[in-house]
Amino acid sequence: MSKIAIIGGGIAGLATANLLQQQGHEVTISEREHGLPTKGNAFLMHPAGLEVLHKLTQDTQADFLPGEYVGHFNLYSQTKVQLEDKSLNPWKCIKRKDLIQFLYSLVTAKNIYNGRLFSHFEFENGNAKKAVFTNGEIEEADFFIGADGSNSIVRKEVFGLTEYTDTEVKEIVCVTHFPEFAKKYKGVFTKFQDVTQGRAVGFIPSTDNEVVWFFQYDVSLADLEDEKPETMRKFCETNLADFPEEVQRLISENDFNTSYLWRTRDFDPLPKFHKRNIILIGDAAHLALPFTSAGTTNALVDAKVLTDCLAETTDFQTAFDRFYELRHKEVTAQIYLGRKLKLQFLTPLNFQKLDVPLI
Repeated sequence: MSKIAIIGGGIAGLATANLLQQQGHEVTISEREHGLPTKGNAFLMHPAGLEVLHKLTQDTQADFLPGEYVGHFNLYSQTKVQLEDKSLNPWKCIKRKDLIQFLYSLVTAKNIYNGRLFSHFEFENGNAKKAVFTNGEIEEADFFIGADGSNSIVRKEVFGLTEYTDTEVKEIVCVTHFPEFAKKYKGVFTKFQDVTQGRAVGFIPSTDNEVVWFFQYDVSLADLEDEKPETMRKFCETNLADFPEEVQRLISENDFNTSYLWRTRDFDPLPKFHKRNIILIGDAAHLALPFTSAGTTNALVDAKVLTDCLAETTDFQTAFDRFYELRHKEVTAQIYLGRKLKLQFLTPLNFQKLDVPLI
């Protein structure tokens, strides 16, 4: 079995580590945060991602997966005219913190090292031999997995600087303690979308007492002056004043001290996901805009597909090539779908009908 060093202790890194340990590999995880990397509030998990979580638990803890199932989607205009009414093959709304803690609890050998910000690789005979971190610590391995997110330093080391698209849409993401709404809208994803310009609000119960909600907006219409809680509150109140009562209540109930501003962007598909014995997964390898709601699911599917490929051969180069073959087409399609949906979001009057893919 191989010694594998994973750089990045988020969802992609933890899921991959768990699956590799199930196969008997020696695995270490190096995470730059000094605690669990829980930045970000919550997300939607597609059925494909849930299937991976069940495999991670080997179905022994399936009923203990965090989050709330979402079985229905309702889309309205900002004036509350219904635009869509769809059943979902149930998704799940999960708080990022809850999923990170859940995945961490499954790591059988606690070879997780915090406070390690990746610096560079040291090479021998063309292959990476050691990962060096800014705190001076070093990790040796047979091969390395870069799971360090959208701003991946490993990707920069492997492929050079990344050319990101401009941030034209931002999201204010919130989790609100709101038992009334959590009960009333249990199992339902509700979204209000401006049909004339780039503004939308969506909300979903994430627990019995909490609701995760987001405000997507076109930065050319208005933008935050800073990220202070009171600034975000006033920004939402001002720019969503014509949205329905449900939105006004979410704003009034929310503690903006816990809210998070997401600057959405992506980058063009990479020509491959690896170089020699270094491979990228998750947002480090492919980054789609949030309109597809696929980022977290992609991280889990990457973990499953990569570990399956490694189980099929002792030659990791063959496994890496196979991983790219299996994942590249799907994630590339999601990148371009995200761009199409962004265009529709920014210029809705140019389209007869807004696409809201439920993939």
